[in-house]
Amino acid sequence: MQRRWRAATWLLLAIGVAGSIAAATAWRSNVQKESHRVFDTQAADVAASISVSLARVDDMTTTMRALVGTRPHMTDAQWNAWVASLDIAHRYAGVLGLAYVEIVPAARLAAFQRALRADGVESGIAPRPFAVIPAGPRPYYCFVRLGSLGPELANLPPGLDLCVLAGKDWMAKPRDTAQLQVAPVVLGGRTVAQVIAPVYTRGVIPASVGQRRHNIIGLAGELFDFNAILRTAVGAHRG
Repeated sequence: MQRRWRAATWLLLAIGVAGSIAAATAWRSNVQKESHRVFDTQAADVAASISVSLARVDDMTTTMRALVGTRPHMTDAQWNAWVASLDIAHRYAGVLGLAYVEIVPAARLAAFQRALRADGVESGIAPRPFAVIPAGPRPYYCFVRLGSLGPELANLPPGLDLCVLAGKDWMAKPRDTAQLQVAPVVLGGRTVAQVIAPVYTRGVIPASVGQRRHNIIGLAGELFDFNAILRTAVGAHRG
């Protein structure tokens, strides 16, 4: 009899242990499923936030292209008034600077310099005399005509030729494709991103590559910090 009770006790204990293991396994599975569900939900939210931020960067660049295409001779004051109306610091995460780069044929170099002087770029509290950098004659130059936001753009000398600095393809690829181009750029020891869009005469995109090369007048672009966009997207989630 005692042996039977002992066997029954061990059987009940084994059943209890097995039940506990099964319950623990089911609990762990449920916890893992919930963790995965929460992670997947948060990851989807982060991805959606990043996608929206990048789409807004593209939209702003496209808007700049339309603006300077129809108003290529707008003044620095008019440009900065437009930028201020966007409230970029609060509405657009990661934006470091906006600029319109004008493509200046060699025959118009002197006229471009006079326009800068008339716009006050070479005057004011901190005069910035115009000098082509790097020096030397070329068929055309790529100078920042309008720029705002951040020391990254504010400190650029007026005569810095970006087509030489960044390479011919920097202008040629967006010019020929008429599409926005995104590329990394090293700025102040860190890597940020730039998005640029070609600007054509009267803001109209020509149908053929030959017409685009003939009617290109500049590039509208912006610099942005992708890490700042990522931090903003992740910041709403903890853990």
